[in-house]
Amino acid sequence: MRKILVAVLMGLWAPLAVRAQVDPLPPSSPQTKDERNIILQQPDAPVKILSLKSYYLKGGRYLDEGIYFTVEYENVSGRPIQAIQFGLLSFDVFNEFLDSMGGVTMDELAPGKKDKGEWRMRALRDFMHWTGLVYVRKVRFKNPDANGVIIWKADMDDIIHQIKSIMEEFDASMLEEKREQ
Repeated sequence: MRKILVAVLMGLWAPLAVRAQVDPLPPSSPQTKDERNIILQQPDAPVKILSLKSYYLKGGRYLDEGIYFTVEYENVSGRPIQAIQFGLLSFDVFNEFLDSMGGVTMDELAPGKKDKGEWRMRALRDFMHWTGLVYVRKVRFKNPDANGVIIWKADMDDIIHQIKSIMEEFDASMLEEKREQ
């Protein structure tokens, strides 16, 4: 308490306030219950999501405003991966849908290797962000398998079913990509 009081008296409050906004809650994993960072279960996915951090960051002189998603993941497929698309969703403090986006990485990922990516989302009411959600949407392998499959896609019916546990009235149309007019 004394350190904060001294910081306020010395005019150092602003850096402390920014620091509080930058540090998100601890990452979640399939084994932990973290209502703020949710990783959907996908046992058949070629990529395992290890952790998710999502938080709103107010913009400033050197900071871009928005909802930030940091995803740690691992290639569990046994095949080299050329590209991954993550489904990233934001819900507000009342568990109402804010927005979604596809976070894409095109860095090659060898079997058994781990990596991390960060994406920024802008939404109309992004300051109300409360819960972040992630799932593996698509994976492009470097080479086709024995059946000629080069692109893996998530079972979207299962994804929608899991999302409805957060927001009952969630609709698949909310995940459709927005096209500029």
